[in-house]
Amino acid sequence: MTQPADERSLDDIESADWGDAPSDASTMVARIHELRRVPIGRLSADDVRLLIGQKVGVHALLPIAVEHLSREPLLAATFYPGDLLRAVLRIPKAYWEQEAGLLERLRLLVNSLDEVPSELEAEVRSFRGET
Repeated sequence: MTQPADERSLDDIESADWGDAPSDASTMVARIHELRRVPIGRLSADDVRLLIGQKVGVHALLPIAVEHLSREPLLAATFYPGDLLRAVLRIPKAYWEQEAGLLERLRLLVNSLDEVPSELEAEVRSFRGET
Protein backbone atom coordinates (compact mmCIF):
# COMPACT_ATOMS: atom_id res chain seq x y z
CA MET A 1 0.00 0.00 0.00
CA THR A 2 1.31 3.46 -0.86
CA GLN A 3 1.90 6.07 1.81
CA PRO A 4 0.02 9.38 1.63
CA ALA A 5 2.24 12.03 0.02
CA ASP A 6 2.67 14.02 3.22
CA GLU A 7 3.87 10.90 5.08
CA ARG A 8 6.70 10.34 2.61
CA SER A 9 10.13 11.90 3.06
CA LEU A 10 12.10 13.65 0.34
CA ASP A 11 14.34 10.57 0.21
CA ASP A 12 11.20 8.50 -0.51
CA ILE A 13 9.65 10.93 -2.98
CA GLU A 14 12.83 11.43 -4.95
CA SER A 15 13.94 7.78 -4.63
CA ALA A 16 17.32 9.06 -3.53
CA ASP A 17 18.67 8.21 -0.10
CA TRP A 18 21.30 10.80 0.71
CA GLY A 19 22.38 8.79 3.74
CA ASP A 20 24.12 10.36 6.69
CA ALA A 21 25.92 13.64 6.27
CA PRO A 22 29.71 13.37 6.08
CA SER A 23 31.40 13.57 9.48
CA ASP A 24 32.97 16.92 8.58
CA ALA A 25 29.72 18.43 7.24
CA SER A 26 28.57 21.85 8.36
CA THR A 27 25.60 22.11 10.70
CA MET A 28 23.40 23.15 7.78
CA VAL A 29 24.42 20.21 5.59
CA ALA A 30 23.85 17.80 8.49
CA ARG A 31 20.41 19.32 9.11
CA ILE A 32 19.47 19.02 5.42
CA HIS A 33 20.45 15.34 5.43
CA GLU A 34 18.29 14.80 8.53
CA LEU A 35 15.33 16.74 7.11
CA ARG A 36 15.33 14.66 3.93
CA ARG A 37 14.28 11.69 6.10
CA VAL A 38 11.36 13.47 7.81
CA PRO A 39 7.89 13.02 6.30
CA ILE A 40 7.18 16.24 4.41
CA GLY A 41 3.89 16.71 6.24
CA ARG A 42 5.85 17.02 9.49
CA LEU A 43 8.33 19.64 8.31
CA SER A 44 8.03 23.05 9.95
CA ALA A 45 7.84 26.28 7.96
CA ASP A 46 11.48 26.84 8.95
CA ASP A 47 12.46 23.41 7.59
CA VAL A 48 10.66 24.15 4.32
CA ARG A 49 12.36 27.56 4.10
CA LEU A 50 15.79 26.03 4.63
CA LEU A 51 15.32 23.23 2.12
CA ILE A 52 13.81 25.45 -0.58
CA GLY A 53 16.48 28.07 0.05
CA GLN A 54 19.11 25.41 -0.62
CA LYS A 55 17.17 24.15 -3.70
CA VAL A 56 16.54 20.77 -2.07
CA GLY A 57 13.23 19.03 -2.72
CA VAL A 58 11.68 22.08 -4.35
CA HIS A 59 9.17 20.10 -6.45
CA ALA A 60 7.77 18.36 -3.38
CA LEU A 61 7.97 21.29 -0.98
CA LEU A 62 6.72 24.20 -3.03
CA PRO A 63 3.03 23.27 -2.64
CA ILE A 64 3.56 23.15 1.14
CA ALA A 65 5.33 26.52 1.11
CA VAL A 66 2.57 28.13 -0.96
CA GLU A 67 -0.01 26.72 1.44
CA HIS A 68 1.84 28.28 4.41
CA LEU A 69 2.07 31.57 2.52
CA SER A 70 -1.60 31.56 1.56
CA ARG A 71 -2.43 31.56 5.27
CA GLU A 72 0.26 34.10 6.22
CA PRO A 73 2.12 35.73 3.28
CA LEU A 74 4.74 37.38 5.45
CA LEU A 75 5.27 34.41 7.72
CA ALA A 76 8.50 34.68 9.71
CA ALA A 77 9.71 31.09 9.42
CA THR A 78 13.03 31.83 11.12
CA PHE A 79 14.65 35.20 10.67
CA TYR A 80 12.20 37.96 9.68
CA PRO A 81 8.70 38.47 8.31
CA GLY A 82 8.62 37.13 4.78
CA ASP A 83 11.70 34.87 4.91
CA LEU A 84 9.75 31.90 3.57
CA LEU A 85 8.32 34.06 0.79
CA ARG A 86 11.81 35.26 -0.07
CA ALA A 87 13.05 31.67 -0.42
CA VAL A 88 10.09 30.87 -2.70
CA LEU A 89 10.59 34.00 -4.82
CA ARG A 90 14.20 32.99 -5.41
CA ILE A 91 13.24 29.72 -7.09
CA PRO A 92 14.47 29.79 -10.71
CA LYS A 93 11.91 30.75 -13.35
CA ALA A 94 12.40 27.46 -15.22
CA TYR A 95 10.77 25.62 -12.32
CA TRP A 96 7.64 27.75 -12.48
CA GLU A 97 7.04 26.83 -16.12
CA GLN A 98 6.13 23.35 -14.85
CA GLU A 99 3.90 24.64 -12.05
CA ALA A 100 1.50 27.15 -13.61
CA GLY A 101 -1.20 26.65 -10.95
CA LEU A 102 1.18 27.29 -8.06
CA LEU A 103 2.67 30.24 -9.91
CA GLU A 104 -0.75 31.83 -10.29
CA ARG A 105 -1.50 31.33 -6.57
CA LEU A 106 1.84 32.91 -5.72
CA ARG A 107 1.27 35.79 -8.14
CA LEU A 108 -2.11 36.58 -6.53
CA LEU A 109 -0.55 36.37 -3.09
CA VAL A 110 2.38 38.67 -3.95
CA ASN A 111 0.13 41.17 -5.73
CA SER A 112 -2.13 41.32 -2.66
CA LEU A 113 0.68 42.56 -0.42
CA ASP A 114 0.02 46.14 0.67
CA GLU A 115 3.37 46.61 2.32
CA VAL A 116 6.57 44.79 1.47
CA PRO A 117 9.32 44.46 4.09
CA SER A 118 12.61 45.99 2.97
CA GLU A 119 14.26 42.53 3.00
CA LEU A 120 11.86 41.44 0.24
CA GLU A 121 11.65 44.54 -1.95
CA ALA A 122 14.08 43.37 -4.64
CA GLU A 123 12.57 39.89 -4.94
CA VAL A 124 9.00 41.21 -5.03
CA ARG A 125 9.84 43.84 -7.67
CA SER A 126 11.58 41.23 -9.78
CA PHE A 127 8.70 38.76 -9.40
CA ARG A 128 6.16 41.42 -10.33
CA GLY A 129 8.25 42.35 -13.34
CA GLU A 130 8.94 45.86 -12.08
CA THR A 131 12.19 47.61 -12.82
